[in-house]
Amino acid sequence: MEFLEERGKPDIDMVESEDIDKLTDHLRAKKLSPSSINKYLGALRVVNTVALKRIPPLATITLPIPHVAGKRIEKWWLRPDDHKRVVTALRDPRDLELVTDPLFADVIDIIVYQGLRVEEVLRMDKRMFHGLDGKSPWFNPAGTKTSDAQNAIPVYPESVDPINRAIQRQEENRWSRMFPLTPRQAGDRWNHVREYLGVTDIPTATMKSLRRTFAWYANSRGMPTATLQKVLRHKGIATTAGYLELVGAGELEQSRRYFEQDSTTIQQEAPKSNVGAIIRAYAETPGVTPEDVARFAKELMT
Repeated sequence: MEFLEERGKPDIDMVESEDIDKLTDHLRAKKLSPSSINKYLGALRVVNTVALKRIPPLATITLPIPHVAGKRIEKWWLRPDDHKRVVTALRDPRDLELVTDPLFADVIDIIVYQGLRVEEVLRMDKRMFHGLDGKSPWFNPAGTKTSDAQNAIPVYPESVDPINRAIQRQEENRWSRMFPLTPRQAGDRWNHVREYLGVTDIPTATMKSLRRTFAWYANSRGMPTATLQKVLRHKGIATTAGYLELVGAGELEQSRRYFEQDSTTIQQEAPKSNVGAIIRAYAETPGVTPEDVARFAKELMT
């Protein structure tokens, strides 16, 4: 709005296509990514929409706000076979390709099996966990990123062993946290893993991508997208949908089973798709316009 006011356009009805183009050029000059530029333009779109709905209306025109296309970036994720290979190597002192680091192997396992953010795992303390020796353990992550960050979430079965090992280390060493690592130290250790996997040239091969592996495990076990969104504590379903774009790669690997058994024994299965549910959930997001839904659906289908 400041930019438009500086151009002598303090009223929405005064804004023209050229002003929007100049705003887009201005944001590009600041070296913002296409997604960031679209957030600014989206904010302007919301202001325009609200102004039109006011009584009396504060605007009479709908601004021609474009959607900036961006270069598609490879979204890397730690595939299940690579996940097992990495944590096995980190725990095996005989493996000379990767420095033995069982503590960091537990960090990776907990992110992958719990879907937690890196900073949430590094803040873990034994007092956050309840019922680890029972059938329904749970804990409160020390998160701050979203309003739901500190909601209690289940401890999933595969996480119990690495969590118990971390708690035992904390007690034996009298650490204040289960993992006495700074984000920088964790990043340095992850760089060794990237070298081991041969993905140092892929910018998205970060520790953050480990949550995508959790999405694969959850999706392959039938977790609904809306539930996955809650577990990952995403504000919008669109973010969760972006994680599920990678899940398809795992489904391709699962297709091998159709050729590993007698074709006469294969049952016909009804195709499963959660695309419709994702689009409906996105459409219910506050501030989303029908045009946004149409564009989102097109991107999702392609």
